[in-house]
Amino acid sequence: MHTITFFAPKGGSGRTTVVMATASAFIEAGHRVGVIDTTEEARRWPPSGQSFIRQWQTSMLTSGIGPDQLVTASAWDFDSFYSAKKELLTAGCTHILIDTPKAPNKLIEYVLLECDLIVMPFSGYFEATWISSWVTSNLCPVRKMFGLATGLMGTEEHQAIHRQALYGSPMLKSSLPRSYVFANQLIDGSFYKLEAGSDTFGYTDADLLHARSAATKLIKELNRLVKTRSFSRYQCGEQLATGHPLAHLQALHAQAPEAFC
Repeated sequence: MHTITFFAPKGGSGRTTVVMATASAFIEAGHRVGVIDTTEEARRWPPSGQSFIRQWQTSMLTSGIGPDQLVTASAWDFDSFYSAKKELLTAGCTHILIDTPKAPNKLIEYVLLECDLIVMPFSGYFEATWISSWVTSNLCPVRKMFGLATGLMGTEEHQAIHRQALYGSPMLKSSLPRSYVFANQLIDGSFYKLEAGSDTFGYTDADLLHARSAATKLIKELNRLVKTRSFSRYQCGEQLATGHPLAHLQALHAQAPEAFC
């Protein structure tokens, strides 16, 4: 059993979207997946029913993914986290994916230390720099923390700047493209079960192939990392300046101002 945590100390970074895409890809590859929801919505007691993970699980069931393939649980404190993990282990899950809140707490600090791998999604240079600043300012297990570029826009030069904004932690070689296929998982469920033009959003074969190919490539890399723990093969980005959280980004801007236009 392998545990992968999806973490970013900022809202809107794409954590939950990446959790859903990763789970769908692992399920398609034949694994039984467990998802632990530790987001702000999961902390509400009694559950309000508004958690994205709970809504997505219903859509997954509608798309043909049953409890023999996907199990979810909520956790809002240490006791509920231990109970959730025990439930997923008893269910025989081969991979446990943990969705975290935008505001880290003591539970999340423990989860980061305890898990096998940490994935930090970001969709732009500001998010990448903010995440890097938080990680380097806190006692984090940097060796197993990997940045994941998601939905980057612009030319290849622009996207390279977004990636360079992450420092202090290595970057996954895989990435997830900007795609409505990922954005609509809450409604669609598993995008591996969709057929071109058959749903409300009218995806093309190319849309689905692009999303599936990227997600499949991502889980292969994650699987390789958690099994071999070959973290040393990845190099960390260099911090260009210090002094305040955005100093690195300002230095990056000074080097290539045209890429920020």
